[in-house]
Amino acid sequence: MTGAQAGPKICPPPAHLVEGQDDLRMKEEDFTAERFASSLSILETDIPKELQDKDTKKVLARLDSSEFWIGYSNSLKFIRGYMLKQAALLPITQARLTKKTKQRDEAIKAFCNFVGSADYSD
Repeated sequence: MTGAQAGPKICPPPAHLVEGQDDLRMKEEDFTAERFASSLSILETDIPKELQDKDTKKVLARLDSSEFWIGYSNSLKFIRGYMLKQAALLPITQARLTKKTKQRDEAIKAFCNFVGSADYSD
Protein backbone atom coordinates (compact mmCIF):
# COMPACT_ATOMS: atom_id res chain seq x y z
CA MET A 1 0.00 0.00 0.00
CA THR A 2 1.36 3.37 -0.92
CA GLY A 3 1.49 6.33 1.40
CA ALA A 4 -1.22 8.09 -0.60
CA GLN A 5 -3.58 5.16 -0.04
CA ALA A 6 -2.66 4.71 3.61
CA GLY A 7 -3.38 8.31 4.58
CA PRO A 8 -1.55 10.43 7.10
CA LYS A 9 0.14 8.89 10.13
CA ILE A 10 -1.79 9.85 13.23
CA CYS A 11 -0.14 7.88 16.02
CA PRO A 12 3.45 7.64 17.21
CA PRO A 13 5.27 4.42 16.25
CA PRO A 14 4.76 1.47 18.61
CA ALA A 15 7.41 0.53 21.15
CA HIS A 16 9.99 -2.04 20.10
CA LEU A 17 9.41 -5.63 21.14
CA VAL A 18 11.85 -7.93 22.84
CA GLU A 19 13.82 -9.86 20.22
CA GLY A 20 12.03 -13.07 19.30
CA GLN A 21 8.67 -11.90 20.66
CA ASP A 22 5.70 -12.42 18.32
CA ASP A 23 4.20 -9.14 17.20
CA LEU A 24 0.43 -9.52 17.31
CA ARG A 25 -0.13 -5.77 17.65
CA MET A 26 -2.49 -4.16 15.19
CA LYS A 27 -0.98 -1.17 13.43
CA GLU A 28 -2.50 2.08 12.33
CA GLU A 29 -2.19 1.01 8.68
CA ASP A 30 -4.36 -2.07 9.36
CA PHE A 31 -7.50 0.04 9.75
CA THR A 32 -8.54 0.52 6.13
CA ALA A 33 -11.87 0.86 4.34
CA GLU A 34 -11.23 -2.53 2.71
CA ARG A 35 -10.73 -4.29 6.04
CA PHE A 36 -13.73 -2.46 7.48
CA ALA A 37 -15.93 -3.69 4.60
CA SER A 38 -14.55 -7.22 4.79
CA SER A 39 -15.08 -7.39 8.55
CA LEU A 40 -18.60 -6.06 8.27
CA SER A 41 -19.37 -8.67 5.61
CA ILE A 42 -18.05 -11.42 7.88
CA LEU A 43 -20.29 -10.27 10.74
CA GLU A 44 -23.36 -9.63 8.58
CA THR A 45 -23.14 -12.53 6.13
CA ASP A 46 -20.60 -15.23 6.89
CA ILE A 47 -21.26 -15.75 10.59
CA PRO A 48 -25.06 -15.90 10.26
CA LYS A 49 -24.69 -18.50 7.45
CA GLU A 50 -22.46 -20.61 9.67
CA LEU A 51 -24.92 -20.45 12.54
CA GLN A 52 -28.01 -21.34 10.49
CA ASP A 53 -27.01 -24.94 9.85
CA LYS A 54 -29.85 -27.29 10.72
CA ASP A 55 -27.38 -29.68 12.30
CA THR A 56 -27.15 -28.42 15.89
CA LYS A 57 -23.97 -30.42 16.49
CA LYS A 58 -22.22 -28.61 13.64
CA VAL A 59 -23.33 -25.23 14.98
CA LEU A 60 -22.16 -26.08 18.50
CA ALA A 61 -18.84 -27.38 17.16
CA ARG A 62 -18.38 -24.15 15.20
CA LEU A 63 -19.14 -22.05 18.26
CA ASP A 64 -16.63 -24.12 20.21
CA SER A 65 -13.84 -23.52 17.66
CA SER A 66 -11.12 -20.97 18.26
CA GLU A 67 -11.15 -19.98 14.56
CA PHE A 68 -14.73 -18.75 14.90
CA TRP A 69 -14.00 -16.53 17.89
CA ILE A 70 -10.67 -15.28 16.54
CA GLY A 71 -12.35 -14.15 13.30
CA TYR A 72 -15.23 -12.61 15.22
CA SER A 73 -12.94 -10.75 17.62
CA ASN A 74 -10.59 -9.47 14.91
CA SER A 75 -13.53 -8.32 12.78
CA LEU A 76 -14.89 -6.26 15.67
CA LYS A 77 -11.45 -4.72 16.24
CA PHE A 78 -11.09 -3.74 12.55
CA ILE A 79 -14.51 -2.07 12.59
CA ARG A 80 -13.89 -0.25 15.86
CA GLY A 81 -10.38 0.83 14.83
CA TYR A 82 -11.55 2.10 11.44
CA MET A 83 -14.37 4.08 13.05
CA LEU A 84 -11.96 5.64 15.57
CA LYS A 85 -9.50 6.42 12.78
CA GLN A 86 -12.18 8.20 10.78
CA ALA A 87 -13.26 10.09 13.91
CA ALA A 88 -9.63 11.21 14.35
CA LEU A 89 -9.18 12.20 10.70
CA LEU A 90 -12.33 14.32 10.52
CA PRO A 91 -11.27 16.87 13.16
CA ILE A 92 -7.77 16.98 11.64
CA THR A 93 -9.34 18.10 8.39
CA GLN A 94 -11.71 20.46 10.17
CA ALA A 95 -8.87 21.93 12.26
CA ARG A 96 -7.03 22.85 9.07
CA LEU A 97 -10.02 24.96 8.18
CA THR A 98 -11.00 26.37 11.58
CA LYS A 99 -7.86 26.20 13.77
CA LYS A 100 -9.79 24.30 16.50
CA THR A 101 -7.62 21.61 18.07
CA LYS A 102 -9.32 20.28 21.24
CA GLN A 103 -11.76 17.99 19.42
CA ARG A 104 -8.98 16.86 17.09
CA ASP A 105 -6.65 16.06 19.97
CA GLU A 106 -9.33 14.04 21.79
CA ALA A 107 -10.18 12.03 18.68
CA ILE A 108 -6.52 11.36 17.93
CA LYS A 109 -5.93 10.27 21.52
CA ALA A 110 -8.90 7.86 21.41
CA PHE A 111 -7.66 6.27 18.15
CA CYS A 112 -4.03 6.04 19.23
CA ASN A 113 -5.01 4.55 22.60
CA PHE A 114 -7.03 1.92 20.73
CA VAL A 115 -4.16 1.17 18.34
CA GLY A 116 -1.81 0.91 21.31
CA SER A 117 -4.00 -1.69 22.99
CA ALA A 118 -5.35 -3.66 19.99
CA ASP A 119 -3.79 -7.06 19.46
CA TYR A 120 -4.82 -9.69 16.97
CA SER A 121 -6.71 -12.51 18.61
CA ASP A 122 -4.73 -15.69 18.16
